[in-house]
Amino acid sequence: MIHPSMIRTRTVLYFVFVLLLAGCDLSGSDDDRSAADVVVANGGNFSDQNGSLSLIDRAAGNVTSGGDLGGFVQGLRINDNTVHVLINTFSEGRIDLFERRDGALERVNQWTGLTAPRDVAFFGGRAFITGFVFGAPGRVQVVNPESGAIAASVSVGDVPEGLLAVGTGVLVANNGSLGSGRTLSHVRNEDLEVTTVSVPCDGPRDLARVRDNQIVVVCTGKTVFNDDFSAVLEETPGRVLLLDGTTFAVQAEADLPVQAGSANGTTTLAVSDATGEVFVTLTDGSIQVVTLSGLASGTLSARIVPGEVEGTTGISGIAYDATRDVLLVGRLARSGSGFPDFTAAGELHVVSRSGDVVERFTVGPAPSAVVVLEN
Repeated sequence: MIHPSMIRTRTVLYFVFVLLLAGCDLSGSDDDRSAADVVVANGGNFSDQNGSLSLIDRAAGNVTSGGDLGGFVQGLRINDNTVHVLINTFSEGRIDLFERRDGALERVNQWTGLTAPRDVAFFGGRAFITGFVFGAPGRVQVVNPESGAIAASVSVGDVPEGLLAVGTGVLVANNGSLGSGRTLSHVRNEDLEVTTVSVPCDGPRDLARVRDNQIVVVCTGKTVFNDDFSAVLEETPGRVLLLDGTTFAVQAEADLPVQAGSANGTTTLAVSDATGEVFVTLTDGSIQVVTLSGLASGTLSARIVPGEVEGTTGISGIAYDATRDVLLVGRLARSGSGFPDFTAAGELHVVSRSGDVVERFTVGPAPSAVVVLEN
């Protein structure tokens, strides 16, 4: 099942990853020796169902790439040093669990029978997973992390995406069809009761906790097409909200300059726990820096515009590396016509705050998500 934001995109496991590609280290600085390793989800071409993972040893400049995972790799989450790989297929989806062992990634578990998993959050010893179904309300499935068994399933809003563990359960961002949603759902852990929270924005997409008890909501904005999708009738910009972490009341808000989004319809934000900043990917290929002080006054910080690199385009997948104060950004291959090529190898770019691309690593087709591993 594919998300509506990807409607125009063309789109066997290996237990131990083998070395296929060598990364290109452009910086050559001593800093690289302390750089954390990175896992990149290569979404692949959805119609080919050929997503994969790449493990990057930034100190050595090596990329270890794995085999075909048999689906589109939607996203990555780390919990207890285990990488949870969200895989969407033509039928049911699944989450594969990988751990780093002897310098490689090895699959240690698999949760099957899931409904097109979009995100996962952990609370009270359980995993909560958003799933998308065409023409029906979205679902949150509750899974036993040890066995992978589905313990329960509850209905939430249309096209649920991001999840966040909060004080009494999990909060769900209901993006709606093409960003038409305007609600969050709170699923209480105790009894799985669902409460709807209205928000003043179009298309809630991603959620993050900042500082002690505040929540940032990234809303994509809404796009309305005519009946045959040949013309855009209306488009609203993205917006960032700051919520109280307990009551979910809106404390501050600011409009984004354009819509939030990624080239692969995947997660749009990364967080710096050290500074309390949030980095939001925008549909024009730039990255909006959001600070709590700026949100409080209804303003935003400067945008980071990653430098152009021949043969690459767009942004899909982002993480923040606190050890070097840089962003790790997935970039898709560029076709001869200038559009993303979902079949060719993409790259991971290490981007400074000034937008300079200080390192590049070749990864698999159509990067979709990035996570930093603890050393």
